[in-house]
Amino acid sequence: MDGSANRVFISYRRDDAAGYAGRLEEALERRLGHGSVFRDVLDIQPGEDFVQAIRARLHGAKTVLVLIGPRWAGTDAAGQRRIDDEQDFVRLEVTVALDSNAQVVPVLLPGADMPPEASLPPPLRPLARRNALSLSDEHWDADIARLADSIGLQISFLVPAACYLFILYYGVKYADLHKQKVAAE
Repeated sequence: MDGSANRVFISYRRDDAAGYAGRLEEALERRLGHGSVFRDVLDIQPGEDFVQAIRARLHGAKTVLVLIGPRWAGTDAAGQRRIDDEQDFVRLEVTVALDSNAQVVPVLLPGADMPPEASLPPPLRPLARRNALSLSDEHWDADIARLADSIGLQISFLVPAACYLFILYYGVKYADLHKQKVAAE
């Protein structure tokens, strides 16, 4: 898929929020249309350079949703926070997003709090000043509607539906005119 087609980029740590990322992608694509949401697992082709792909997709995104679960900062085998590592992919995604023109929205998942600014590496500190939204299983549909409304996402099926109705209406009219013409001959 052409990365410029993605309007929404979902940033998440796989061992923290993969299930929520997939569920959120499905919910947003029902509203925005297939291919409008980028999630690395499905949208980076085998053999594609991961870092280049992330940068390209972030460059074209209008909105970046940073999913923050209880293990968002991550921990490596040595017990160090992964978010402090400059090579960490989540850190890369959020840093590039904050440096872009995209709207960056922290999305808090159950059991997570917004990280305090002082606890974040310097390039990520502006994230702590962004107003966050919460997603919960109990209020999923309402939370998705609020998220979509708050970031200005429009339901994309309205345009195709209007086109379909236009074609249907004028197709029937054309068929009626054709029948009349054949009958007159």
